[in-house]
Amino acid sequence: MAPRTAPAADVGVVGTRLAITSNARTGKASLLFSAKGPGIAFGPASAASEVSGSLVAYYVDAPANRASLALPAPWSGVDARVARFQNKLAPAGPTAVRNATIRAGKMARVMAKGTGGIDLSQPPGPGGVLTVLTIENAGDGSTHRMCSLFATSAGSKIVHRALASGSRLTLSKDVPAACPTCSDGVRNGLETGVDCGGPECPACGNGEACNDGSDCQTGVCTSGVCAVPARTGGVQDGDETGVDCGGPTCPACGPGQGCQVASDCTSGVCTANLCQAPSCGDGVENGGELDVDCGGPCPACVPFTVTLDAPAHGLFTLAGSATVTGHTTGVGPAGADLTVNGVPVPLAPDGTFSTVVPLFPELVFNPIAARLVRRFDGLTVHDRIVVVAGDAIADGDYSPNGVAMRINDTGLDAIEPVATTLVDIDPATLVPAGTKVMEDYCYAPVGSVCFGSVDVTISGTPPPTVGPLSIAVDSQTNAIDATSRSRTCGSRSTSTARAASRSTASSRSRSASRRSSATTGSRRSPPSRPRWTSRRWATSSCRRATRAT
Repeated sequence: MAPRTAPAADVGVVGTRLAITSNARTGKASLLFSAKGPGIAFGPASAASEVSGSLVAYYVDAPANRASLALPAPWSGVDARVARFQNKLAPAGPTAVRNATIRAGKMARVMAKGTGGIDLSQPPGPGGVLTVLTIENAGDGSTHRMCSLFATSAGSKIVHRALASGSRLTLSKDVPAACPTCSDGVRNGLETGVDCGGPECPACGNGEACNDGSDCQTGVCTSGVCAVPARTGGVQDGDETGVDCGGPTCPACGPGQGCQVASDCTSGVCTANLCQAPSCGDGVENGGELDVDCGGPCPACVPFTVTLDAPAHGLFTLAGSATVTGHTTGVGPAGADLTVNGVPVPLAPDGTFSTVVPLFPELVFNPIAARLVRRFDGLTVHDRIVVVAGDAIADGDYSPNGVAMRINDTGLDAIEPVATTLVDIDPATLVPAGTKVMEDYCYAPVGSVCFGSVDVTISGTPPPTVGPLSIAVDSQTNAIDATSRSRTCGSRSTSTARAASRSTASSRSRSASRRSSATTGSRRSPPSRPRWTSRRWATSSCRRATRAT
């Protein structure tokens, strides 16, 4: 799947302060930058591993003199309003930045335990100092650049002190500035010419200013100006490494020609100062290969991947750290660089790796992010798991951070129609034919003497049936037990339900049952009375069933 992309957003913001200090005696250094304004942004809420950035500050009149500080992924937390970065190891670790906070539409703040490489021995010129805070959000592929200018001509206050013990540059009250681009018609940033040259813009054409051959389309920088190279003569001369080839000004050489570096050769392989023919084991993508030493005339390529094998995703642990193991594929002879949570981790010859990362109980969810970058082309792959720093709660136990749901009487009323559909009563199964429902029933008592009695059984013809059934579910305040009882003609059944909640539900069922046919046997009674009496008993039994709760 192709990555999502979004246009870069360049805005000018108000930089409130930039302070850079270097102490020669202690070796300690620091940098503090803050800005504010509605243009402060970092994109949508994304995973912490998808946000990265940088802070650059340079002298406008000498752009090569600059502070450059990385803000690598993963950040410590990103939501819709705030993005936070933290490196407790600063100035060690992946960057000298200690922490950074970006509040969308409000403010940005970066604190570092280093200067980022800027030289403070001289004050900035009249052009002042330009800062560029860049945030890249892989969540939507957007890049956000926020630019500020500190210059006395713009009303900024600039204080510079350079002593034998150290230097300090303090700037405040800056103004929003246009971010340098390669199409603004001005020579700025790291450009050597107008909108060309330097590490960020396209190479310059002939006659444009340059610092070295990389700034020029021709690859030739002569006396600070891009020039056309001389590539004829049939002999090796000038800075050529072979006959009319190689070096910074001529085309690359074929196999067997002389070379100094790999770029002197069409194969990209220079061994013992001779260009080599492409092969499937030279660690370079050449000779029709689809990737480094694979595809095309070489064996099929293995995908370039990184996988975290342990610990398991979602693991609960009370340990203060976790041992992380994993493996890579498709690295190839060219090699790749691996980081886990921003810390470099070496790869074993077989592509496996192992490291230990700290876990923080106050975070609860501790992400572990692996990032693998192939050296020759910068191809980057990721893997990510989360370890829960805390105790696990067994199924069925109460969680200290749980979610409860209370249903009132209105909600229970809404459940009643559904509950009715779940009830399936078959009286013929509950009370099969031949079931004796009453034995030696006296239907003609006179005082203590019985003049007639019967046994009542279910005949099964027709089988017992139950008419329409309805269920009422009502809430009972502070009740902990709910009992429901139901009766059918000629039988009894009782069920009890207990609910583990403060408000429980009781159910009442009402059924209109048809009279069940019964056969009777008589003892000490006239032959005409028992049948009528047993029917009357069956009818009254059905009536009692409809009133049962």
